Amino acid sequence: MDYRVSLTESAKEDIAHFEASYQRIIVAGIMSHLRVDAEVSTRRRKQLRRNPVAPWELRIERFRIFYSAEGT
Repeated sequence: MDYRVSLTESAKEDIAHFEASYQRIIVAGIMSHLRVDAEVSTRRRKQLRRNPVAPWELRIERFRIFYSAEGT
């Protein structure tokens, strides 16, 4: 299933705290790993137990991205 990836304002603010090189790595990773099958577990994506943060986690190098997915 294909997904449209959009960042919340809060996510954009969080990413802005990193150096520009890390920002590029994070955004490129989000775009490449979440555009297709964002709700399928892989080595980098895992579904989390119920929690108030997010239902999914994406690992990009040493970074952890918590996200929710809605198919389009």
